[in-house]
Amino acid sequence: MNYRYKLEVLTPLHVGSGEKITPIEYVVKEKLYRIDMGKLFAEESFPRNAFITRAKTGIYLGELFTDWAILPKVTRYALSIDISHTQDITRPSAEIQEFIKSADRPYIPGSSIKGAMRTAIAWRLLVKGGLKSRYERAISNSLGRKRRKHFFSQQANRELFGSDPNHDLMRIIQIGDTQPLNMENLEVNLVRILSKQDRGYGWKVLPQRRTVKNPETATPIFLETLRVGTVTEGSLKIDDWLLGEEIARVLGFKGKEHLLNRVGDACKEFSSAILESELNFYKAIGMRNLIEKVEEILNTSLSPDSFIIDLGWGTGWKAKTVGTSLRDDLLSRIRREFRLGRQGQPFPKTRKVLFQNGVPSMPCGWVKITLKEA
Repeated sequence: MNYRYKLEVLTPLHVGSGEKITPIEYVVKEKLYRIDMGKLFAEESFPRNAFITRAKTGIYLGELFTDWAILPKVTRYALSIDISHTQDITRPSAEIQEFIKSADRPYIPGSSIKGAMRTAIAWRLLVKGGLKSRYERAISNSLGRKRRKHFFSQQANRELFGSDPNHDLMRIIQIGDTQPLNMENLEVNLVRILSKQDRGYGWKVLPQRRTVKNPETATPIFLETLRVGTVTEGSLKIDDWLLGEEIARVLGFKGKEHLLNRVGDACKEFSSAILESELNFYKAIGMRNLIEKVEEILNTSLSPDSFIIDLGWGTGWKAKTVGTSLRDDLLSRIRREFRLGRQGQPFPKTRKVLFQNGVPSMPCGWVKITLKEA
């Protein structure tokens, strides 16, 4: 069956390209202007030799910009930014994590959406699908074998989804990338890392991993993000042929077909569990703005064909794993093996929080997806 999906951004979303934009590439003047360096070097008024000399030790490009009249000619694109961030973002050590784009047009890869759905389906298989014991046994058997953190659960995941790519339940769902968006849908936002403490909370200074009370002295993380309210579309297909009785039996999908036909329900349940947990986290440390925002997301109006889900960067451990569904003793073993937080302390105790007007305001990456038959 073929669907069109509509995706609406509820909180600023960052899906990274893997690249970082440094201050040598942009200037800030009401907006952040990313510069086409080839065009800039072609301008006679630009001090090329001074740039080459100073670039070796790090520089903010704006320090060499004397002829602002050339800005429109050399701009690659311009993004909105809170001007209160100017001091931090113009430091030579600053950097901006770039949003994934095609020909300078941002989009959301279908793989990012499918990955989030996969985690939600895995969570539902464990909580309601009767596979929790098998999964936990496979996890337990994988511990103590000096496997990398990102690979130790491979065998356990095969218990849920299938023994190899040909038998993987998720091959039934094919999700296309969203339509490319205009650059007006992007902006630059600031995130800092909150850390829960015995009394209240603090903010992380990286890489020293110190915690400070004043967020303005904590490490700023700048991101290109899709704006709240951005709407885009893409295609989704559920391969009915693979759900046929005989094919489903041969591939090991028998009894799991309903999860694919009702993937939205799995996403709704998983997202509600995450948001309720996040609400309790912020209530425990008294962060009113975050409490109100999480409650707002929880109360998002949904039709039977729509659901909310957390995508991209900054979503956190709970959204990326099924760890919250595991037995406490097994989770403790996993934490010890991979040194996840301090034993006896809550985990995870950090959150990536987006700031607006200098105030911690909301989590990252929540979207609403609505499916409609094509």
